Amino acid sequence: MATMAAPMREIISGIPPDLLKAFQAERVYIHNLSEETVGLNLGYPTPVIHGKAVGERYSTTPVGGAETQRDMGDNKIVKDYVRAADVGKDMVRMLNENVGTNAAESCAGFFLTTTPEPTEAELEVQEQRLREFSSVLIGAADAAWEQTHDMRFISGLMLRAARYMNVDRPWRAKVIQMQACPGCGTNLMPGVAVCKTCGAILDVQKAEALGLIPTRTAEARTRAEDRSSTSRSK
Repeated sequence: MATMAAPMREIISGIPPDLLKAFQAERVYIHNLSEETVGLNLGYPTPVIHGKAVGERYSTTPVGGAETQRDMGDNKIVKDYVRAADVGKDMVRMLNENVGTNAAESCAGFFLTTTPEPTEAELEVQEQRLREFSSVLIGAADAAWEQTHDMRFISGLMLRAARYMNVDRPWRAKVIQMQACPGCGTNLMPGVAVCKTCGAILDVQKAEALGLIPTRTAEARTRAEDRSSTSRSK
């Protein structure tokens, strides 16, 4: 029995070709005052907004428009186009509003311009906004820490604000310097005796004391420690 082919869908463009070409050439620019790299899902392709490099005042990401389509039923699809300015506005609004309950005051350091470089006035306004909102987050973190002394009440946004303002607080997370396993390269916490990935012994005496390896004679222990020290020095 022959199968019936699915009916072809009719694709309708809602924009004249010449106008679509002009829209596709448009660009706006999102500037990021923070070191955070973020992406968004708006239902159509959007660029990743990279964080600024160390020593830079901001990063810049060009943003173009995006093609969309709507299923109108009866096997008809209408193709449309979201212009660059609208994509940029939606992205900046979501990036800034996602960091606070008050949309009017919330600011994560993202702002939009029509030129690749913001003016000094635009930059100063946005930096002031970010400083003010960061101060609010730091104040909330101070209050939470005073009441609980529990890092579970310190959000990533609060830590980000402290980094941006370069303030030192007892609740500010400290970066733990990891060590690489000489056997397999896995990142390990400091003080690990035996690598759980490949079994390499990093601290013979600790591994023996914890019962992770059999206790050896003094001579054998010395040889093992020498090998472990040699591996770590490479």
